[in-house]
Amino acid sequence: MRYPVFDGHNDVLLRLWLKKSTKAVSDFIDGDAEGHLDLPRMHDGGFAGGLFAIYTPSFDDGIDRENLNPTPYAPVSQLIAAQTTYEMANLLFELEREIQ
Repeated sequence: MRYPVFDGHNDVLLRLWLKKSTKAVSDFIDGDAEGHLDLPRMHDGGFAGGLFAIYTPSFDDGIDRENLNPTPYAPVSQLIAAQTTYEMANLLFELEREIQ
């Protein structure tokens, strides 16, 4: 018997945002085997829902695309945090549109 899974926190949006690619959403939908989740693995694992976190990282010398848990650095300006938040939210809305 398979039970539905609810993920209380995931960093899918951060991972997709860090890709800085126009294919990030389609890679997720098709399955890119990166990170902990992509759509095919969610279906296979019984994913029923979850909380998709929006987190604005701070990087000293550029983006480390390999490290999804970067060391805390200097505070992020409100402008950068807002821009990042909007970009990640847009990724979520794009996922919603494409998956339906």
